[in-house]
Amino acid sequence: MEENAENMTESIKSVKTGQITYAVRDTMIDNIEIHKDDIIGLGDNGMLADGTDINDVAFETVCKMMSEDSELIGIYYGQEIDEARANELCDRLSEEFPSVDVEVNAGNQPVYYYFLSVE
Repeated sequence: MEENAENMTESIKSVKTGQITYAVRDTMIDNIEIHKDDIIGLGDNGMLADGTDINDVAFETVCKMMSEDSELIGIYYGQEIDEARANELCDRLSEEFPSVDVEVNAGNQPVYYYFLSVE
């Protein structure tokens, strides 16, 4: 069990995470001007994307999370996203990154349209 915990702790260092949600007020984050109700993409190190379309912002966020050794993209869609919309994002990412596996899962989380991971 101890060895598994050590392996998992080491592996988690290579996972990048992102969240897609909306802005609750006008503000400036990481030199990006955000307006109330904009769709925003947040990553481990701050703001990655801003826009008006949920899937466009999610796509841009994942693109900024990718590196040449990325192998897996995880999409966890929230309560306000249906499976068909999440699969559209999956198809777009699969086309952009054909050598990377893309998984879609129902996360059913409130507030966040998507949780994203890149490994």
